[in-house]
Amino acid sequence: MAKEVNEEKQGIEAKIEEALRSRLQHFKENADSFTLERVRRLIEEDLELEKHALDVHKRFIKQFLEKIVETEYSKQHHGLQ
Repeated sequence: MAKEVNEEKQGIEAKIEEALRSRLQHFKENADSFTLERVRRLIEEDLELEKHALDVHKRFIKQFLEKIVETEYSKQHHGLQ
């Protein structure tokens, strides 16, 4: 049972990550006006989930976005491409 729950969690997180990656340019262009809540609502729409379905994945989404921002910052400020 625990294994099934873990596999399900990994499956949804992979879908979330894919959806976030597909929206990265949109997030960058609108970074000044986005909140993490708005990000979750957009991803819920993209994945055709019910509103608030991703609230339990707040930490995962935040950590993923922080990792992406750090990577982008490093690329820009350390000459990595």
